[in-house]
Amino acid sequence: MRKIIAFVILFVLAFSCMNVFAAPETINPADAVSNVSGILTVTNPSTQSISSYDRSHNISGYAAAGAEISIYSLNNGVYTLLHKNEAPVSFICGASGMFISPISLQYGRNDILVRAQIDGKVQYAAKTITVLSPNLFNLFRGFKLFS
Repeated sequence: MRKIIAFVILFVLAFSCMNVFAAPETINPADAVSNVSGILTVTNPSTQSISSYDRSHNISGYAAAGAEISIYSLNNGVYTLLHKNEAPVSFICGASGMFISPISLQYGRNDILVRAQIDGKVQYAAKTITVLSPNLFNLFRGFKLFS
């Protein structure tokens, strides 16, 4: 009898401690509307749109402690949850409120959406990162010589 009680307690403890992310796999751009402000601040990239030669970038900022942060990329008109090593780029912000997440980008325009959710409140931050090709022609193109 003791074995059965111990097994039931162990079973309940094991499954009550699992983290479950509620971030949707896809978001339509029209649905990416915040219902609150002040729970998310993205500090990197610091502006709405940046250009870089680096295909990897760190998305960082501050969020409310306990907020779920998810990072999406625009593909075929729909924001899709990014994955790294087959795991979604979605995590819970710690007590400090700071977060940082490295992401991989494609050459060209990358529209990124950062989503923070806590207690039914959702805030979005949209950023654009353009990854430039390191060849000489594209370098001159950046100076608007061939417009």
